[in-house]
Amino acid sequence: MIAEILFLSRQDLMALGIQVKDVIAQVEDAIRQQGLGQVNQPDKIGLHYAHDGALHAMPAHIGAQNALGIKWVGSVPTNGDRGLPQTTGIIVLNDPTTGFPNCVMDGTWITAMRTGAVSAITAKHLAPKRVDTLGLIGTGVQMRTQLLALNEVLKPQAVKVYDIRPDAVEAFVTQMRDLVDVPIEAADGHRGAVEGADVVVTATWLFPPNNPPIEKAWMKRGMLAMPIEGDTMWQPDTYLTADKYTCDRWASITDFAQHGWFPQGLPKLHAELSEIVAGKKPGRESDAETIVAMNTGMAIEDITMAKLAYDRAVEQGLGQKLPFITAADEIYQF
Repeated sequence: MIAEILFLSRQDLMALGIQVKDVIAQVEDAIRQQGLGQVNQPDKIGLHYAHDGALHAMPAHIGAQNALGIKWVGSVPTNGDRGLPQTTGIIVLNDPTTGFPNCVMDGTWITAMRTGAVSAITAKHLAPKRVDTLGLIGTGVQMRTQLLALNEVLKPQAVKVYDIRPDAVEAFVTQMRDLVDVPIEAADGHRGAVEGADVVVTATWLFPPNNPPIEKAWMKRGMLAMPIEGDTMWQPDTYLTADKYTCDRWASITDFAQHGWFPQGLPKLHAELSEIVAGKKPGRESDAETIVAMNTGMAIEDITMAKLAYDRAVEQGLGQKLPFITAADEIYQF
């Protein structure tokens, strides 16, 4: 056997024993490498094939981690009506020496875990020193890992959560109370989740904004706001007048704008997250600063997590091995 491919299902990934703190550390190292100019990460290749459907190809190479690969991810916001997750994908890892694919794995679990980690990393640098209340809007897959990761770094005293679906809030609270050591309660509407909160995360539909509900007047002075879905939920003055506006990659924000987001124009960028993590630009400089951080996701976050999972799977002997090339002369046979 010259080459084989390891297949890792979601069940395989969950069996690896990867903890939230492991994900945060792994992703933060990749983002730091980006800030130091040590990664190769082209812009996302996006295919918007319908009003509510998109596919993105996200390749990356992180030399210091010997990590090379691509994520192929689909996003259909109306999947919720079908009882399906909005975001799904697969990741292919390649051997940097030969270029051969050596692993194919579920990308949905990876996406959820790394997205929560990115918010935790952002909060480490941009949240106020004291976080009494964490506000959450949206109770899908993403918000579960948001809470897991943010609880790891912020240790809030209380969590308020809102979703337009009361049954989804109830299910979220029931599940997450067993996973985090912080009181969680349902908020009364969007305003109830935002007012008084020190950090607010929204993870809802990935649609261009149409009458976004969150008003600037609801935002506590010094708040860190982290909209995972761009400006879908946030009125323009919430980010246009923020003391600092950051993102993980500005090119992705401008791409959003070309597809209907930010109808009143783009905010002034303070820094990309990698610049802050690498120490090239300051994070929070005062508890009075109101900061909006819109992280839309980067390939390095997926590939670094995939490499961590692959290495552990090899060590533990997990996954299914699939033949790729059995003999050298095989490639000349037709």
